Amino acid sequence: MFPEECFTIGTAGNNLLGGVIGNAEYREEFVRKKVDEFVAQLHQLSEVAAIDPHCAYAGLAIGLVARWRFIARVVPGAMDFFEKLEESVVQFLQGLTNRPVITQEERGLLSLPVRHGGLAIPTPEDLRIENGNSRWICEPFTEVVEPVAIREAQKFIATRIKARAVPALKEKVESVSSDLPENQRKLTELVAEPGASAWLNARPITLHDTHLTKEEFRDALCLRYGWQPESLPARCACGTRFSTNHILSCPTGG
Repeated sequence: MFPEECFTIGTAGNNLLGGVIGNAEYREEFVRKKVDEFVAQLHQLSEVAAIDPHCAYAGLAIGLVARWRFIARVVPGAMDFFEKLEESVVQFLQGLTNRPVITQEERGLLSLPVRHGGLAIPTPEDLRIENGNSRWICEPFTEVVEPVAIREAQKFIATRIKARAVPALKEKVESVSSDLPENQRKLTELVAEPGASAWLNARPITLHDTHLTKEEFRDALCLRYGWQPESLPARCACGTRFSTNHILSCPTGG
């Protein structure tokens, strides 16, 4: 009925709905190509971060992370090939924060949700659970035919997934906090207070006065994590040695 040139028959695999089906070699090739795309996108965002780090952060946290999470959900074992991406993430964070080095402890802190003091930029290990959760919540489609029953089953599973994530997140927060210096641990507890991190979740929109300049955004991160801001004077106008703690309370130079 149709000419042979209309069909391409393969046995290795094929792309499907943004994901991939096929043997292990085909899936690995697919994921590695995706990782190369993600790395290229991060490099473009790094160029933006040099000029507008707030917008670059929003582009990563709101946009690119969702793409990584999707691949983690639909391709089993995808996180085994994300090492290259993680290296680019660390480089991006160095440019975003204008810090020469992001330590392993700081990377763990920045991977936490914003409400727990992080920047919500997950590591590959954080995303590893996504495929199992995706399979679990799709199980009703293979066992139930009635649409209403499927929806109810998925609601129940979603509730179970959220409940299971709570102790895992708590354990990670405690593990990350235990590796931090005492002053940074206390700061993390402060920024985890309700509403303290709302500014990071706000879209950088100038019309709504939620867009921070390069200096404002980086200074805010320094105050959030106890880092030293750039170009601080040696002494305050009052004559005291200058520090971020002093300037926030000094009646003369604050």
